[in-house]
Amino acid sequence: ELQLSMDETILGLQRVVRASMAKAMRLVLARRGLDPREYAVLAFGGAGPMHAWALARELGVRTVIVPFLPGAFSAYGILVSPIRSEYSRSVVRPLERAASVMRHTIEEFREKAISQVVAQGLDSRRARVEASVDLRFRGQSYEINVPVRGDLAKAFRREHRRRYGYASPTEQIELVTIRLVARVPRLIPRPRPPTSGVALAPHRRHALFDDGWHDTPVYERGGLGPGTTIEGPAIVSEDHATTVVPPGGRLRVDRSGFLEISVGQ
Repeated sequence: ELQLSMDETILGLQRVVRASMAKAMRLVLARRGLDPREYAVLAFGGAGPMHAWALARELGVRTVIVPFLPGAFSAYGILVSPIRSEYSRSVVRPLERAASVMRHTIEEFREKAISQVVAQGLDSRRARVEASVDLRFRGQSYEINVPVRGDLAKAFRREHRRRYGYASPTEQIELVTIRLVARVPRLIPRPRPPTSGVALAPHRRHALFDDGWHDTPVYERGGLGPGTTIEGPAIVSEDHATTVVPPGGRLRVDRSGFLEISVGQ
C-alpha cells in the first residue's frame, strides 16, 4: 500500500499524466529545434483547456490560448480549412545541378494543380500555389523543407543553423524532393463574442489544485466579453469544454473572444 490519502493519490496521478504529455511535447519540439518558452500552448478538445495550464508550467511556457468552440475545434477546422492539393516527386541530386529539373517539375505540378482546381468548380484565380523543396547535407538521413524563392542554399543553411545550431559552409547540399501545394481559401465564419467586458456573477465550487483545495468561481464562457480579466483560481464552463485557470494565473478575453491565460509560476 502507498499510504496516500485520496487527495494525494489524485494529485499524483495528475502529475504522472502531465509528465507523460510534457515528455511527448518536448520530444516533438526538440526534433524541430524549437524552444517551448518562445511559444504559447493552444488548448482545444473537451479536456485540453483543463490540463493546459499544468503542461505550460511543466514546459516553461507562459501563456495558454483557448479558442472559441474548443470542444469542436477539430471539426470546425475541417469546415474552414482551404481546399488543398499536394504534389511531390523524389529527385535526388546535388542542388547545384538541379535548377532545370526543379523548374520543369514545378511547372508540371502547377498545371496539374490549376486543372484540379477548375475540375472542382472553383475559381482558379483564388488559388494560392506554393512550391518548396526538401534539402539536406550530403549523407544526412533527414531533410529540411525550404520554399522555392531566392537563394535556396543560403535559406537551407540559415534554417539548419536555426534548428540544429550549426551549418557547414562547404558541405554539398542535396535536393531530395520537389513539392507543390495549391490552396483555395474558404470563408471563415466566427461566432461573435459577447460585447460586455464584465463577467457575470459566477457560482462557486471546491476544486483541488496542486497546493490544496480552493473555493473556486465558475464562469459561463458565453458571459465573458472582450476585455474581461479574471484572477485564478477560476473555472470557465461551456457546452463542450472546461477551462481551468490555476492559482496565481490570470485570464484575459481578447477582442476575438479567445481566452489568454497567463499561467504564473
